[in-house]
Amino acid sequence: MAEKVLFRTSLTDTESTDVEGVGTIRKDDKGRKYKWVRNTNGTTLTAKQAVCYDIANNTGAADMLQEVIDPATANLMAFAGIAMSAATDDSYFWILIRGLIDDAITDVPVSAAIIVGDFLLPTDALEHLGEAGSLVAPGTSPTYPFGAVATEGVLTASTGTVGATQVYVIGMGS
Repeated sequence: MAEKVLFRTSLTDTESTDVEGVGTIRKDDKGRKYKWVRNTNGTTLTAKQAVCYDIANNTGAADMLQEVIDPATANLMAFAGIAMSAATDDSYFWILIRGLIDDAITDVPVSAAIIVGDFLLPTDALEHLGEAGSLVAPGTSPTYPFGAVATEGVLTASTGTVGATQVYVIGMGS
């Protein structure tokens, strides 16, 4: 099958209809990969937030990797990528599924700083990435092969706020 090279939308566009073909993969000149997906969250998703595939609420294997929602316990292992724009419910938009992105929404930890090379995962019931070690102990189930690698450090804060960090995304289906 030929790779699509012409697109009707920019990477930050959202559309109310499927103008690109849901599931379409797009590459940029830096080797980053994006996917055109549908928001089935029930609410608006935020630009640069972590999103997961809607594995519990799909109509079959074909659309499992085409619909995204906020991270939740049932789908944390299905990290899709980072939203390139804010997307209202039932709209279509691009997510980064592999590559470097600036200012991804991340946790600012209270105790241990995030350092370059730390593996980050989507955080349950939140829209940001958090340090993997605080979410699941190494060697225990479930395992999370998809997430993001911190490419810059994040210092601690006394309140545990949310910040923006450069990360390398490794999304499921990338």
